[in-house]
Amino acid sequence: MIQFQLNNYKTHNIIDIIAKRLNKKTHEDCLEKYIYLNGTDLEKKIAGFSFSDGIDLLIINGILEKEWSLQFNTTASPPPLIFKFSSQGEVFHIINNHQITHQLNPLQGAISSAQNNNLEIIRFPAGQHIIAAIIFLDRKIYLDKIDCYLEDIPAQLQGIIEDIKAEKLFFYEGNYSVIASNLIKEIIKDKNKDIVRSTFIEGKTLNLLSKLIKQYRDDLEPKSKQSLLRQYDIDKIVLAKNIILKQITSPPTIVELAKKVGVNQTKLKTGFKQVFDTTIKQFIITTRLETARLLLLKEELSIQNIAFEVGYTNKSHFSRIFKKQFGCLPSEYAKLNKLQLQKNIINEKLILNGSNTSN
Repeated sequence: MIQFQLNNYKTHNIIDIIAKRLNKKTHEDCLEKYIYLNGTDLEKKIAGFSFSDGIDLLIINGILEKEWSLQFNTTASPPPLIFKFSSQGEVFHIINNHQITHQLNPLQGAISSAQNNNLEIIRFPAGQHIIAAIIFLDRKIYLDKIDCYLEDIPAQLQGIIEDIKAEKLFFYEGNYSVIASNLIKEIIKDKNKDIVRSTFIEGKTLNLLSKLIKQYRDDLEPKSKQSLLRQYDIDKIVLAKNIILKQITSPPTIVELAKKVGVNQTKLKTGFKQVFDTTIKQFIITTRLETARLLLLKEELSIQNIAFEVGYTNKSHFSRIFKKQFGCLPSEYAKLNKLQLQKNIINEKLILNGSNTSN
C-alpha cells in the first residue's frame, strides 16, 4: 500500500503529492492538473480540477499497481462535504477515525462529512480498473452561492451544508442514477483543451452534484414514488426486455410487464427509453419486423405465415409497417433477396469455372 499524507482537500495539492511520491510528471491544462497512470493511454489518469465557488473535482480512471491510501489531516482546516461516485471498481472511505467505514461499489454514490480533528481516509484498491469521481465542497465558500436556495434542500442536508466548522458527522449512500453515470463517462471521454475543457467539465461537475442531491431527496420518498433510475431498476428493465423477447408474438401489456418485474409503470416506460433509447412499443415493433426480415431471408414461408409467426394476424397491416421500416413490401423484399441469391450463385459458378479453365 502507498500512503499519501495530505494536509488539505485541494485537488491540485493532492495531484502534486501523489506525483512526487510516485516520481511522475504533472501536467496542467487551465484549471486541471493531472498525471498519467498507465503508460501511453491518455485516458488513464488521475486529474484534479479546482473550480470557483469552493468546488474541487478528483477523477480517477485507471488500474493501480499498488493500493492507494489518501490520508487527510482534518486539523489543518475543516473537512469539506464530499460527494463520491463509483462507475467501475471499488472505493473505500474511512470517516472519523473508523467511526464510519464503507465500501462504494460500482453505480453507487455517497455524501459524507467528517468532523473536525479526525482522520479521514479514501482508499483505491490495486489490480482493478477504477473509474471514480469525488467532489470536495468547501462549505464556507459554497454557502455564499446557494444561500437563497437552501430552503429547497432537505433539512438534514441543509444543516450539513451550513455546518462550515464541520461540527457534525453525516453519511448517506445510495445507488445513483444512470444519468449520473453517463456524466462521469462524458468527463472521462472529453477531448477538449484549455478553457473549453475546463468550462465543459465544470458544467458536468455541477450537473453531477445536482444529480446526487436530487437522488438524496428522491431516496427520502417511498419507493413507489421514487422517480430516479438506480442499478436495481436497470436490472428490472433488462428483465422486462428479456420477457418481451421471449413473448414477442404476444408480449404482455405495460401493466402486466410492470407487475412481472416489480416496478411502477412510469419508471418502466421512462427507464426503458433511457436504457435502450427506444420506447417499449417501438422495441416490440422493431424486434418483430427484424425477425420477419430474417424469416423472409431464410425460410420458404408465405407472407401470411410469417406475419402470424411474429405476432400479426392482419397481413395488410403487417405489410404496411414492414414497408415503413424497410422501404418495400415483404413480398418485394423476398423477391429481391431471391434475385440477389441467384446472382451470387451465378457469380460463384463463373469464378469456379474460370478457376477450372486456368488449371
